[in-house]
Amino acid sequence: MDRRHLLSIADQLRAIAAAGAVVLLISHDDDLLALAADAQVALLPLEEASGPARPGLTPMPAHP
Repeated sequence: MDRRHLLSIADQLRAIAAAGAVVLLISHDDDLLALAADAQVALLPLEEASGPARPGLTPMPAHP
């Protein structure tokens, strides 16, 4: 997906959220997440989650 399409998708997701919907975006695309997400939840395999590095909510940088 090129940058133009990423921006278009992110804009559409943000418009839906601005209208009051809860948007859950599941993606491996870090660029899309950076453009569209307010927060990111990272999931780890169970064997890693029991160690000191636990999954959690990570705030995303402010949007332009």
